[in-house]
Amino acid sequence: MAGEEAPTTPHVLVIGGCGFLGCHIVQAFLAHNPTWKVSVASRSPTHNLRDEADYYAVDISKRMELESLLLKLLPTIIVNSASPLAHAGAQASTSTTIEGAALSLNLAAEIPAINSYIYISSASIASGMPFSLLPESDAKLINPETNHDPYSAAKATADSMVLAANQPFKLLTAVLRPSGIIGEHDAQVIPSLIGGMKQGMARFQFGDGKNKFDFVYAGNVADATVCCAKALMKEHTEKLQGGDKTVAGEAFWITNGEPMEFWSFARLVWRLAGDRTPPEKIITIPMWLMFFMAGIAEWVAWMLSAGKRRPQKFNKSQMQNCSMDRTFDVSKARERLDWEPKVTLEEGARRGVEWAIKGSQ
Repeated sequence: MAGEEAPTTPHVLVIGGCGFLGCHIVQAFLAHNPTWKVSVASRSPTHNLRDEADYYAVDISKRMELESLLLKLLPTIIVNSASPLAHAGAQASTSTTIEGAALSLNLAAEIPAINSYIYISSASIASGMPFSLLPESDAKLINPETNHDPYSAAKATADSMVLAANQPFKLLTAVLRPSGIIGEHDAQVIPSLIGGMKQGMARFQFGDGKNKFDFVYAGNVADATVCCAKALMKEHTEKLQGGDKTVAGEAFWITNGEPMEFWSFARLVWRLAGDRTPPEKIITIPMWLMFFMAGIAEWVAWMLSAGKRRPQKFNKSQMQNCSMDRTFDVSKARERLDWEPKVTLEEGARRGVEWAIKGSQ
């Protein structure tokens, strides 16, 4: 395919840059690199817009649309943050996550101007709970062919594709795997917790509440993306390869580095949203009963949808998050990306709650 060499000034194309995390990534690139050009590819670029960025309507699962845009823009770096909601179903995950990643990777490898590709994966692809401060070197990933969650299965497939596509001195790739993203524009974690509070969930707790979970503020993930882009640019420019500081061909857990008991985090969000339930009024429900009920709910949803869907707010995966340790070691990201989470978990939760409440009014 015809293409030009990369321009002197880096040009970042953020795929999915109008979404929850995507708009934070766009903002971070504009803030950290004012001389860099930032463009956004989105199916519907109508919200979360920034004046300093350029926006283009494109379906990343359609070759002609994406190829035309890439040849027009000739970006230096592609950041793929496109992702359906976790409960969107298999079709959405296949189209956006798998087909979109495969096509954009193939085109990136064909266009000389593009030298770096960063994929925003998910920590949900890690298997084998419970685990505490899991390092990448010890991680076992889910099997996409047997995992029942289409979102995580698709993420695992795309994750592997991106790492396998790394080509030293040609196209450098890296993967970031954030866990439990929260903050402004969050449409899942904090809104779900606030919705549960309004339904009386603040009066209950599943299990002993001692298991720890990792969350991360969206702005911290965005900062990690910028750091990753800079590292890949340096490796490409200086023709670096190998070594214990390498970023290309590597994956990184991204969390706030503040593991918190799951129910303590939920009560933090509820307190910020106005709940004042006293501890003595909280009712503890045994986890065995919750897993039993979640299993029935999943079976009913599977039967009614012909095996295509599972419950959005009450399933086994959520029960595992409520009851098992699931924390990640982010030392590799800190060391190799020269990154540090700047916004604390409590501050990130506060920002997310304020945004959610304001958006619901």
